[in-house]
Amino acid sequence: SFALLLILLGFLYSRLYPRTYEHFHREGLGNRLVMYKVDWCPHCRRAKPAFEELMKEMENRKDVDLMIVDCEEHQDRCTKADIKAYPTILLEKEDGTNAQCRSALTRRGIESFLADHL
Repeated sequence: SFALLLILLGFLYSRLYPRTYEHFHREGLGNRLVMYKVDWCPHCRRAKPAFEELMKEMENRKDVDLMIVDCEEHQDRCTKADIKAYPTILLEKEDGTNAQCRSALTRRGIESFLADHL
């Protein structure tokens, strides 16, 4: 039926287009792990697949939401977050404090950082 098709399309869309900056602001989420990146950065291109894999795995967690912010599209957000290098991964806590991920930008490194800071 048509309703089933719409549900399926919504599911596929959510898999193809991970949470964005706008999505976060609409939902008012608490703790967020944010990867700030630009498309032309080779380090960003290498780190992004691991981050996206974690986003999919952790989408049902209640204590943190993962998102990617493209600093070319959202310069105001990146300026506000004081982003000076790409990629930058920040844990923006609901209490207003931030912690920058200085671990290897691999899945294991990012998971370790989260375990230490949540």
